[in-house]
Amino acid sequence: HMVDLVAEGVDLAIRTASLADSTLIAKLLLQSKWIITASPEYLARYGTPKKPKDLLTHDCLTYSYMETGSNVWSFRENGREYGLTVSGRISSNNQKALRHAAVTGHGIAYTPKLLVYEDLEAGRLVEVLSDYSCKELPVYIVYPYSKYLPEKTRVFIDYIAQSYQSKKQFFK
Repeated sequence: HMVDLVAEGVDLAIRTASLADSTLIAKLLLQSKWIITASPEYLARYGTPKKPKDLLTHDCLTYSYMETGSNVWSFRENGREYGLTVSGRISSNNQKALRHAAVTGHGIAYTPKLLVYEDLEAGRLVEVLSDYSCKELPVYIVYPYSKYLPEKTRVFIDYIAQSYQSKKQFFK
């Protein structure tokens, strides 16, 4: 669930989304590029999509927290943005579960690159449709406004920001 930091007494959270107006302080960490991935085994079994509409014949792993709806994947082509309605047997509100399903050959995933960059490096996943731009979402660290931010919270915020900056090249 979406944590209410103030009501639940949480010091901070990392959010990937366009943020609604709130009383929270938000520090942009990076722009998260989303990509289409599948395991080499899945692609060997079912073929590699060459254009977005080819996804209509594939088992797509859908994320139920998607702003556009779990089965609408966004693409940009020739300066035009459009959504493609896909389908599949697995849907989850947890991106890590969808990542696992993709790695184990259960379908094609539309996921933030920051979640799967290690799988790409190790060859467990392959990026498909890389010629097509997908959406980008900002990643923020958010925390409640406080006149006196505790030092441990400030140090942790700085650590997280530095950690994301050091890995930024993997997410492009």
